[in-house]
Amino acid sequence: PNTGARELAGDGLFARVHVGDRPAYLKALSDTAIDGAPRRIEIRVRKGASQPGEAGQAAHAWMELNCRAGADGQVVSVLRDIDGEKHLATERDLARTEAAAAHDARSRFLATVSHELRTPLNGIIGFSKLLQMSQLAERAEKNVDLIHKSGKHLLDLINDMLDLSRIESGSISLSFASVNINELLHEIINLVDHMANERQISLCLDNMVDKKREWKADHKRLRQILWNLASNGIKYNRTGGNLTFRAETQDEKWLRISVIDTGLGIPKSKMHRLFSPFDRLDMECEQAEIVGTGLGLPMSKSLVEAMGGKISVESEEGKGSSFIIEFDLTAEMAYPEQTLKKSP
Repeated sequence: PNTGARELAGDGLFARVHVGDRPAYLKALSDTAIDGAPRRIEIRVRKGASQPGEAGQAAHAWMELNCRAGADGQVVSVLRDIDGEKHLATERDLARTEAAAAHDARSRFLATVSHELRTPLNGIIGFSKLLQMSQLAERAEKNVDLIHKSGKHLLDLINDMLDLSRIESGSISLSFASVNINELLHEIINLVDHMANERQISLCLDNMVDKKREWKADHKRLRQILWNLASNGIKYNRTGGNLTFRAETQDEKWLRISVIDTGLGIPKSKMHRLFSPFDRLDMECEQAEIVGTGLGLPMSKSLVEAMGGKISVESEEGKGSSFIIEFDLTAEMAYPEQTLKKSP
């Protein structure tokens, strides 16, 4: 068979095929000559000079070899230059590898730094709490309160950064179990009640699902998502406004949970930035008293998608916003436990 293949390659191409690819090249020609079935392989072919060792010999280029049986029984072979495609694929693989390495390095850095920072921060927060419980002069009390709030804000930022890093790297675990949405929403309302009272915001639960029905979800992470949305709905609301939690099903196919506020709303020109990490839509300038990290929404979006759901926003500037989470009921999110994997 190899002898026949050499004859079929008598146009001088064989001498230009890379030594390592010659067996595959001959086999493709030979097999097509035997059974008539077409073959497609990728081989390296020397460009320029036809004989090894000639002056000006060019490097090998990748070619796609297509073999088929001709009408006269002879093997017809067609070459297509794919060298550019191969090099582009190699560059993409290299860039992907470098990006993954950089991401891993960043994750390790964040994990190390967060650990080193949280230890002294917890000490600062703890001692400031003790000072708050002491008898202090009015000015000293205000200073201690500022220390305590600043420490808490910095600790929240560090924890959010670490959580987001874990989500992006695919190292965060999700444990699915039965969750009663009605009970969870009541739990969220109780958690944010003190925040709402400070801003004189009314909390309302508009539940349209069976109070006894349960779905599969990660209770801890779903609570984290709803707490993020609820706290934003309070922070960016108007004093004396409303915050409504609504649960409903759509065509018995989707569970839909909405967190609806009567606050500032989001300009259409800034909507595309809504889920970008650290982007607070310039609120740090316009509303300096509103404290935030810009990580709550990106983290919530990643967690919702990890649980098989989707998140969307409806907003009208000056009238308020609705953050909507939807889960596919037909899938029932029936996973006993899994680890979030990041797509390549």
